[in-house]
Amino acid sequence: MAEGGTPVVATKPPVDNAKMLGELKLRLMHTKKGLLAIRGELQRRAEIWGAAQEEITALEKMASDAKERIQKQSDQKREERKLAAQKRKELKQKQKEEKKEESKDEKDGADDEKNDEN
Repeated sequence: MAEGGTPVVATKPPVDNAKMLGELKLRLMHTKKGLLAIRGELQRRAEIWGAAQEEITALEKMASDAKERIQKQSDQKREERKLAAQKRKELKQKQKEEKKEESKDEKDGADDEKNDEN
């Protein structure tokens, strides 16, 4: 203790303080460079992420458009098959009616011949 009861505080010589400040400044500069590099990398990754999101959105739109086209084609083919089946059914019905008329005409013709013979 010094005179008057005040404690003595040991101070470092000014050269040591300057050396320590220089080292801290150097560490700070290295840290700053590292953080700037990290920031640049994060920005680059953010740009890549944004571009990927845009591509994903475009691909999703293309997929939904393709799905709609396929659904329309499927509906159209189903409708075409339905119409074709209906046409076949109508054609068969028409052929049946024609056969009935032919057989009816043949019977009428046969009956007329029998009546003519009598």
